[in-house]
Amino acid sequence: GRSITVDGVTATYTGGEGTTTLTGVAVDFSAIAANTIVQQTVTTSANSTITGLPTTFKNALIANLKNQIYIGSFTDRQVYISKVNDFKNFTFTAPVRLVGEGAIVTLDGTPNAFIPQESEMVIFAGQDQAYQTKFTLSSDLTAEQLTIERLKTTGLQSAQSQAWVTKIKNDVAYLSFEPIMNRLGRVDNVVLTQQVTDISFPIVNDMNSYDFDDGSAKYSKMFLYMAVPKEGVVRIYNMTDSSANVQHY
Repeated sequence: GRSITVDGVTATYTGGEGTTTLTGVAVDFSAIAANTIVQQTVTTSANSTITGLPTTFKNALIANLKNQIYIGSFTDRQVYISKVNDFKNFTFTAPVRLVGEGAIVTLDGTPNAFIPQESEMVIFAGQDQAYQTKFTLSSDLTAEQLTIERLKTTGLQSAQSQAWVTKIKNDVAYLSFEPIMNRLGRVDNVVLTQQVTDISFPIVNDMNSYDFDDGSAKYSKMFLYMAVPKEGVVRIYNMTDSSANVQHY
C-alpha cells in the first residue's frame, strides 16, 4: 500500500508516512510544479481477502463512520460494517456483539446511498426508505447492540443515488424519487428525530420536468449545486441570506 501518485505518475516509497517527508520514493519528483495534485494511490482488495465479507457480494457503496467501514450492494438488502480500525474484518460475536466489532444490518430494500449524519450513518434504500443506525452500550460497557431505525419517510422519499446525497452545514441534502430536493436534519421544536423538509418547492415545475439521470449534488460556501447533465443545467440553491430566512434558487 505504500504508493503515491503525483500528476498521474505513480511511485512506491519505503517509509516516512508518519512524518512530513516520505523516504525511499522510487521516482524523483523534485521538479514538480507548485500546487500539483498528490494523492495516495488507490489500492484494491478482493472480497476473498476480507474476513466476514462474502466473496460473491457485489460491492457498490462504501462509507466511513467512526473508523468503521460500511459496504453495500445494489443487489443485496444486507449492509456489512467493519470492525473499528480494521477495514478488512467484518466479523462479530454472536449472540452478544462486543464493542467495536463488525456487524450486519438488513434493510427492507437494497441500499442507494450512505452518508454520516451526527453520530449515526444514514442509509437510503429502495424508493421509499431511509434509516439511521443506532449503537447502544450494555450496562457493563462490554457489549454493544447495533440497530437501524426507520426515519419518517413515505412513498418515493428515498434518495435516488449516492451522487444525489451531500452534506449542507448541519444537515443532509438529497434528491428523492418524487423528485424533490430534501433537507434531512433537526427542525425547530423537534429535538428527538430528524425531519425531512422540501427545499426545492420554488422550482417545483422545473423539478417535475427534469431528467435527473447521471446528475449529482454538492455543497460549497452556502450554495447547494444541483448538476442536471441530461438538461444541460446547474441549479444553485442560495443559502447565504439564511439569517433573514430568505433562501432561493
